[in-house]
Amino acid sequence: MYKVGIIGASGYTGYELIKRLTKHNSVQLVVLNSETYAGQKVKELYNDFSGDNTFTNYSIEEIKNMNIDVMFLAVPNGTAMKLAPELL
Repeated sequence: MYKVGIIGASGYTGYELIKRLTKHNSVQLVVLNSETYAGQKVKELYNDFSGDNTFTNYSIEEIKNMNIDVMFLAVPNGTAMKLAPELL
């Protein structure tokens, strides 16, 4: 089982990733970070979604301690370039 996270999960790209990744049995979505929608179910924002996933808002330090296998940065390029080194 791969532990996967998405920062910027509530935007268009993040949601497309959620839809695709929830179809894989070997993926466990553990981080779906969204500052705006933290604590809300994904299906509350996207009513075509049938899963039970909830948006999170973990800090970088919390994420680093979660042993994530793959982290997607669905944020603008400049933001991604700042976040990437912090996640290492």
